Amino acid sequence: MIGVKRRKKYYLRSIPHKVRQSTGTRRAALRFGLASSTAALIRKAIVPLLEFPCDGAHVNRLTKLLIPSGGQDLKTLTGYRFRKDAKLANNYIAIRIDPNKKKITGTGIFTDPKKICIPGNGTLIVVNTAGEIIAVKEEEVEILHTPKYIIAAITPPLLYTAFIQRE
Repeated sequence: MIGVKRRKKYYLRSIPHKVRQSTGTRRAALRFGLASSTAALIRKAIVPLLEFPCDGAHVNRLTKLLIPSGGQDLKTLTGYRFRKDAKLANNYIAIRIDPNKKKITGTGIFTDPKKICIPGNGTLIVVNTAGEIIAVKEEEVEILHTPKYIIAAITPPLLYTAFIQRE
């Protein structure tokens, strides 16, 4: 038995024996699941590096952008802001993720946007310190420049340690 509220009154009804889903409903559920897991991966990589807390709606807004492509077309994220009223600073956060393997392959903080480079496979996402995604690039990159800080992920992925590069 489950409780249902209709027109300000509460009713009890039995749980249906079988739920029938159309193929469209199944496809929509699959797209939502893929988009949701990709959005969670992006949030886990970027949010700990931001200098401010995100607004309460950033989870739903990020997932909503990824639903039409099922989390595969990350270029739709360009212009997305984790917090709408954050102020801009001089640093850039770059992450490289592999959405197919659901893995963060690299993270760095840079001061010069022309020298942003995170080596490895996957999609490169660049965020300014106002929390706005300014670039999404899908390519494989070799090491050309070294970031100001290299962030190494430690298990679990939400713990990060910053290593300062010696010059």
